[in-house]
Amino acid sequence: MAKVVLYYPEMLTETKVPPYSVLYLASALQRRGHDIVVIDARFERNPLDKLNQECADAAVVCISVGMNFQVVTALRASQVAKQSGCTVVWGGVYATFNHEILLKLPFLDCIVLGEGERSIVEITDNGIANASNVAYRTNGKVIKQTSAPPVDINDYSPLPYDLIDMQRYVSKYRGIKLIHFTSSRGCPFNCFFCYSPPFWNRKWRGLSVKKVLKEIDILAERTGITGVYFLDDNFLANLRRAKSIAAGLAQRGIVWACEARADRLDDSLVRFMKETGCYKVSIGAETGSKRLLDDLNKQIAVEDIRRAARLLGRHGLRSEFYFMIGIIGECGEDLKQTLDLTRYVENTCGAETLVRVAIPFLGTEYFNRVKGYGFGRVSLRAECSLFWDLNPPYLPWLTAEQNEKVRNISVISLIRYLKANYIRDMGIKNQLVYRMLAPIIEYRWKNRKWEWPLEYGLYRWLRNLEHQRRIQGEISKIESETNVRISQIGAA
Repeated sequence: MAKVVLYYPEMLTETKVPPYSVLYLASALQRRGHDIVVIDARFERNPLDKLNQECADAAVVCISVGMNFQVVTALRASQVAKQSGCTVVWGGVYATFNHEILLKLPFLDCIVLGEGERSIVEITDNGIANASNVAYRTNGKVIKQTSAPPVDINDYSPLPYDLIDMQRYVSKYRGIKLIHFTSSRGCPFNCFFCYSPPFWNRKWRGLSVKKVLKEIDILAERTGITGVYFLDDNFLANLRRAKSIAAGLAQRGIVWACEARADRLDDSLVRFMKETGCYKVSIGAETGSKRLLDDLNKQIAVEDIRRAARLLGRHGLRSEFYFMIGIIGECGEDLKQTLDLTRYVENTCGAETLVRVAIPFLGTEYFNRVKGYGFGRVSLRAECSLFWDLNPPYLPWLTAEQNEKVRNISVISLIRYLKANYIRDMGIKNQLVYRMLAPIIEYRWKNRKWEWPLEYGLYRWLRNLEHQRRIQGEISKIESETNVRISQIGAA
């Protein structure tokens, strides 16, 4: 049997979400008798050195590339792996939607399209040419093989948590010792801006209730957690299942949180959630404009969002609402309606809110639509060096003044949100920065003062300097060692 290294690259944000994508791959490979090593670069002092050591006797290295800024660190890892003679495979949302561009890069043999449990086993057992749901380049041409149906994720549970130190992924939130967990894949809805419909083909699949509770029992035994945050795109898609899981967690004394659609909530459900230990609900509200909700195919009404806030406030259930601004066709009145709605949910149920720029991501219906407005790709080098929350792209359907305004609003909102939720997981330097900025940022938010953003302009500059200096250095090193110019790839 072969040795396979599963590598999760570093990220620009401080996050403790476990690398479930690679754990599922590990489970699939272990069931075939292969030897597995998992490297989570976020927690390694010298991840490339560790990778180099493990590649000495490895056959395959699989790298998860879920976000654009992971590409550079993934490429450096690929370079190390190829120098050792390993087959290098990439997978993940970003890799799937950008496979034709990424396959122009060196040190990369193939990309898994969509979920990878079946594909990685076939690659390891029989080679790339005999694997399903993959893309690879041969003789200058991209070959796609996409014949396999979805897997049953229950076949891979319980996950092999012994491969990583799960204690690293425990977070603290208002006295709760929690871990993030994914119990299902996909969502049956078709929101045009979301990655889920094209990636999961609007198919929802979940672990059984028994499997979910078993997984959480294992995590609780290993880490001593008292809470679980479900990362599922739509945890309440199967309401009977969700209620059974909640009841099982209540019996164990474990509290929980999830993301939900506003139109899914009613009085009896919110009461049940509160009684079974739900400590927070996250809701994708998106916008306060009915017209834009329809344009995004969200299939909810503004009143659904308001009603959800009233229900959550009535039952004392903590919540957060996510919004987007800078949407195609958004006018000044639409923006005002969105900001008014953020204030409504904050005042009605004490919700935390997060307002972000509506960024078109390749692969989504929303991206296809904005191309008609002149929105296109930047070079891969530019894209990899950008952290979109701090550097939203220029939106050609907005004026320069409007672009500046939505960027300012989103960064103010981001700082508020991160300070409220993640400051305990930050390093000391970042904690000091967020605490220093908090009073003036809060004043700006409450009084809608978006102009002359000197203090968070400085914050954005410092964060960009930290990340871009490193990433640009990595890209330059790659370009100096290869014949590929990353700055010339991907622009359109």
